[in-house]
Amino acid sequence: AASDVYKRQLQDFHYKKFMELREGGVKFVQVFHGTSDKTYNLNRENVKYDLVCLAGRGMLEDFNRKGLNKDGNCVITGNLKADRIFKKTYNRDAEVKRLGLDPKNKTALYAPTWMDGMGNSSFRKFGLKMPDYFPGEYQLIIKLHPNLHTYQQALVNRLKKNIQNKKNILLLEQSDMIYD
Repeated sequence: AASDVYKRQLQDFHYKKFMELREGGVKFVQVFHGTSDKTYNLNRENVKYDLVCLAGRGMLEDFNRKGLNKDGNCVITGNLKADRIFKKTYNRDAEVKRLGLDPKNKTALYAPTWMDGMGNSSFRKFGLKMPDYFPGEYQLIIKLHPNLHTYQQALVNRLKKNIQNKKNILLLEQSDMIYD
């Protein structure tokens, strides 16, 4: 069921090593890299973390309802990646220029998750079509989840071929730029 799928996913992230380190006294903190819309966020495996940082009240309520807030180890931290936006330290034009795009044009970001066993991704349905929806006066940044490169390389290659002559589309490859 869902728990088995999640365990297989964790194995990809060295689940065995996680448990060995934990037994050796290392403390683990879960900081979800997205919002709380993923079905596997509410998996029982999360009780193994010493601290779980949650995006908001709704996510905390979900964790409490599922019994995942063991010993009060869940805290609301917000979405840490959005801090610069909320603190008004984010400079959109500078970031767009840094990526080699034109700050005068409207820019959209398409960042699908990987096609996990729970069907969370939009990539198969929309990913290859997405570039066709953006006329030249718009810019599209496509930031693929690293696991799409690992498990869906054929589709990623089709996307690359589809956008190779489109100057208004930027595909962020696996690099530090993805995580900025």
